[in-house]
Amino acid sequence: MKNTNGSKFDQDKSSKVLNDLKQASEADYSTSTAELPPPGGRISAITSNLRALGRMMQPGRPHRPVYLLLFVTNSCHARCAHCFYWRETNKPVQTLSLPEIDSLCASLGPMVQVTLTGGSPELRDDLPQIVNIVRRRCHPLNLTICYTGDLPEVIEAQVRESLEANPGLKLAVNISLDGLGSDHDRYRRRKGLFDRAVESVKRLTQVRDDYPNLCVGCGICVHGLNSDGAIATARWAMENLSLDNLSPVLVRGDTYDQDARNGDVEAFLEIANFTRDRLHSGEFRGYSTATHRLINAKDIVQKEMIAEIARGGSMPVVCSALHDTAVVYADGSVPICEMRDETIGNVRDYNMDLGAMWTLPEAYEKRRGILRGECSCWHHCFLSTPIVREPRLWKRLARHAFFSARKQSI
Repeated sequence: MKNTNGSKFDQDKSSKVLNDLKQASEADYSTSTAELPPPGGRISAITSNLRALGRMMQPGRPHRPVYLLLFVTNSCHARCAHCFYWRETNKPVQTLSLPEIDSLCASLGPMVQVTLTGGSPELRDDLPQIVNIVRRRCHPLNLTICYTGDLPEVIEAQVRESLEANPGLKLAVNISLDGLGSDHDRYRRRKGLFDRAVESVKRLTQVRDDYPNLCVGCGICVHGLNSDGAIATARWAMENLSLDNLSPVLVRGDTYDQDARNGDVEAFLEIANFTRDRLHSGEFRGYSTATHRLINAKDIVQKEMIAEIARGGSMPVVCSALHDTAVVYADGSVPICEMRDETIGNVRDYNMDLGAMWTLPEAYEKRRGILRGECSCWHHCFLSTPIVREPRLWKRLARHAFFSARKQSI
């Protein structure tokens, strides 16, 4: 796969990459898109979303996950200082195939959130096919792809094809941006990555002109090496890039570079407040439909909660690991969460039925340990569903959702 170096947008090149991606996908996948269920209309999507939200709002007994973090590859060109997944990246593994991902998604049914991550998802030529599968099997309320931004031309082609094949899909694409210029390249051990990441964002904003349901964002990981420059990076991105959202992430886990641990909580919160204010004012549209304003509000409360926990506070909600939220790594293994080494098995050993693994004795035992407080962290994905489900937080959610709705309606 060709690595671009920040060249000017070229429609012919983009079309060629798009065609190459289609040919690769069709050659590798015996089950064609035509054999998948149709995307469905607005009524079908609303029905699926309501079913997923209904499952999410059930406290008590664990059910099939409604929030999935799917590592579509462990391959990555970068070697990020803050990466918690560094021991697994670029190891020779048998990555989940398209038919396996199809079976996995078919077993899950309606989902609230599916996030495609890695590794670098742009390194999977068949990523648009994965998006097709997720949309047509799971009908998620929101689908997110987390890119490094290393291959602008490929990223544009993948996103454009995904949206063309799935009308109405609510797709959020986040490009990582942790520093300015050579600082970003140094943090991620990848020369020229900053320029390519910026080009990726600019190309995606052009795609958004044709597909307004695309949400273009940047993710900033605040870690021990960039705490001094993270705020400046956020300001630069807000002023120079046409973003719909900007999401700070506070470093977590066993990082590749030990000096990257212990990110500045106050810098993280200041960036989170930048985003909150822009969502309230309408400068950031975030997730722009009425339903998605709840996601905007959840994100705001989530960042406030992360800061509280990182400062030494207790977990105000019960972690959703092995309850609502699931992680599936590129080789099919299912960890308790991204922050713990233990797994409950490999989904390949259970006919790609993740729900069946939720009833395993190992899953129940690990779940009891979480409830007993064996671990505590601020991993934002595992706070998402409990925030929406917790009645004590509904007033905070309603306030932020109201401000966003009011400003966007003016």
